[in-house]
Order: sequence, then structure tokens, then C-alpha cells
Amino acid sequence: MKSYVRDSISTEKNRKKLKKDQRMKAIFLLAALLSSSAIAIIIIFISVKGISPFLSGYSYGQQDIVSFLTGMMWRKDQGIYGVGFIVINTLVSAHW
Repeated sequence: MKSYVRDSISTEKNRKKLKKDQRMKAIFLLAALLSSSAIAIIIIFISVKGISPFLSGYSYGQQDIVSFLTGMMWRKDQGIYGVGFIVINTLVSAHW
């Protein structure tokens, strides 16, 4: 079997390099797992908080998703929430 290690590099140095590479690989794997789990937690948190107004038992009263998406008025004092005008304004302003 052909050795890919140069003759000038001792096996001890090569072993140290391989150990260091393994440690760095483990550190990068840990960082990747930590980052991806943080992103997953953020997505779950936002999803739960965003869906809860449309489920029964919401403390401020359940909202209808169709009237929410197509509603043209946002009146917090009256409990009327609609984002249809926001969607329309966004589409109009993005077009021009």
C-alpha cells in the first residue's frame, strides 16, 4: 500500500494533525447542531404564537383566518383584525 505521507513528516506529527482535525470536526459539528437546533426552536416558537389566535381557547378571542386574510380594516379597539389591505398595498407598491 502506498503511503501518502511524505518522508519528511514524522508519524507522530501526522498523528497529532489527525487528532487536531478530529477535534475541529467535532467542534464544527457541535456548532452546526447548536445553530440548527436554535433555528428549529425559533421556527416552532413563531409558528405556535402565530397560529394560536386562530385556535379556540385563545385568551383574546378566536379569529377567523379567512376574514383575517381578506379583511380591509384593522381596529384593535374593536377587535377587528384584517390584513387584506396590507397585502394589496404591498403588491401595488412592489409593482410600481
